[in-house]
Parts: sequence; structure tokens; C-alpha cells
Amino acid sequence: MNPLVSVIIVAYNEQEYIKKALDSILSQKTDFDFEIICHDDASSDKTPEIISEYAEKYAGLIIPILQKENQAQKGKNLYLEYIYPAARGKYAAFCDGDDYWTDKRKLQKQADFLESHEGYAACMHQFYFYYEQSGKKESAACGMSEKDIGTEDFIKWNVKSVPQLGTAMVNLDMAFRRPRLFHQIGGGKNSLRPISDMPLYIYLSLNGKIRYLPYPMSVWCRRSTGTWEKSAEDIEKNMNYNKQLIHFLQRLNRYTHREYENCIRKKINTIQVSMSYQSLDFKRKTAYICYILHIWHSFHSFRMKIFMSFACFVPDAAKQIVKMKQRYNNASVR
Repeated sequence: MNPLVSVIIVAYNEQEYIKKALDSILSQKTDFDFEIICHDDASSDKTPEIISEYAEKYAGLIIPILQKENQAQKGKNLYLEYIYPAARGKYAAFCDGDDYWTDKRKLQKQADFLESHEGYAACMHQFYFYYEQSGKKESAACGMSEKDIGTEDFIKWNVKSVPQLGTAMVNLDMAFRRPRLFHQIGGGKNSLRPISDMPLYIYLSLNGKIRYLPYPMSVWCRRSTGTWEKSAEDIEKNMNYNKQLIHFLQRLNRYTHREYENCIRKKINTIQVSMSYQSLDFKRKTAYICYILHIWHSFHSFRMKIFMSFACFVPDAAKQIVKMKQRYNNASVR
């Protein structure tokens, strides 16, 4: 087999979902060969057993990589250290273990575009959010027309309007060989799960064009509770991640010789406001700086615009409002 595309699945404790993900990939109709590289990061449930069963049934098509110890918690980059070296395709496509594809010609459509258009480093598409708690399914706000996506769109990074990793088909060699700066953000015991798509997208956009197709061809499953009930450890992890993200953006500004400085500065200001909100520290100097620098325009929620304006001038009252909101929501959940 000489695969044109290497489909990458990263799974962890997803025994309830992994079969649907694998089946949606196996149902793809293509006029080229593809392989499925399925990485499990030492799940404690039956996810590794399910992957092994599929790998035995589809020998040669599914390549399992089953870790004995969790590598993400050690700060390892799963893609660069384990997955990409095993991949043989010209392109890489992605699907998390709890997500799935909905169009049987997804791989064919994206590969056709990349093969027939020089200068493109990636091809992405529209997708659906699925909220497990409510059972609600909604379309992402990525747009209804075919277009190219630029570097600034990825720096701004609005999760509702940037195609998630499960939509992407990328040049595998370019993704594998990218500089260390663009490997991942966060990771390890004191941070959130490492974020690989944002730095990858930015690097690809700096070295080629990225096309967006307006066809919904995958589903991103959101399993979080969405409540206000956050432990001190969760808040600390968010704060550490945001610090790492700011550090990445500062280094990116130097790497690009300040070509995107205005966009990067606005993004950093937005993150600093978010950190003030998460820590309930509205007396932080950064909150006032961000307001003065017109961070108002970065908020998509009108309520958040009003609240952060209020918090900048009356921080103690804003802190009490947030605490009351937390108590109310936690009581409702219980």
C-alpha cells in the first residue's frame, strides 16, 4: 500500500466513542489508498482493546500506537514524537477519538483540491458542534462560501469560526518539519491539554495558502459540563496555559519581524483580560491597559463587554457579582 493520506486519530479514555470515529473513517470512498494511525495515550478504560481489535480486523490499514504510560502528561508532543514518524502519506488528516466524520467523500474532496492547486499547505472545511450534555447540534460559524484563510484569522483564534483540527488535511512533511516554536502550546501536569492546532495552522499559513471548503463534513463532540464550578487547580492550569500562549505570541511577533504586531497585541490584550476574569483579579493593571487599548472590540458577547467595562472601574463589586453567579450556577447543577 502506498497511502496518499495518513489519517491520524488521537484517543484517551474514549471507549464510548472510538468505534464511531473509526467507522466514519473506514467508510471513506476514495480513488487512492489511505492509512489510519491510531494513537492511544495509555487510556485506563477499554479504548486500547477496541483499537487493537480494529487493527487486527483491518491489518495493514490501521496502525495502532498504544502507550503504556501517558505521554501528554510528561509534556511530550504526541504528533512529532510518535505519530508523524510512523505516517507514510503525502497529507495528514485528523480525527479525535470522540469525534467523527459525516461525509464519505471528505478525504477525496480535500485531496482533490490539494493535488490540483499548487501553493496550498492545507485544506479545511465547515463542521458541526455536538454538545453531549444537551444533545444540541449546531453549525460552526466558519462561513458559507469557499475562501482562503489567512494568518491573522488564526492568531485571533475564535473557536466558533476557526475550523477545528478534525476538518484539516495538511501537507505532512511541512507539519512534521516545522520549527520548535510551532510545535504546541501548553501541556504537562501544570497546564491544560497541549494545543497543537493553533501553532500548526499559523506555521502552515506563513508558508503556504489554506483553503476553506463550506461543506460540513465532520462533528466535534463537546463533552465539558460548561458550569462555573472550577477548582483552584483548574484555574491555575488555565492561567499557566494563558501565560504560555502569551509567550508564544510574543515569540511569533519576533519570528515574523513584527508583520502581525497589531493583531498579536490585540490578542495578548484579550488574553490578559481573560486572566483577570478567571482569577477574579480586576485590580490588575492589565485590565485597565486592555480597556484603554480598545479591547472592547474583541469581545463577541455584549454582556461581557458591559461587564468588563464595569469591572475596570469598580473591581471589588465585579468580583462579588462573579462569586454570586458561581454560587447560583453551582447550586443549580447540584
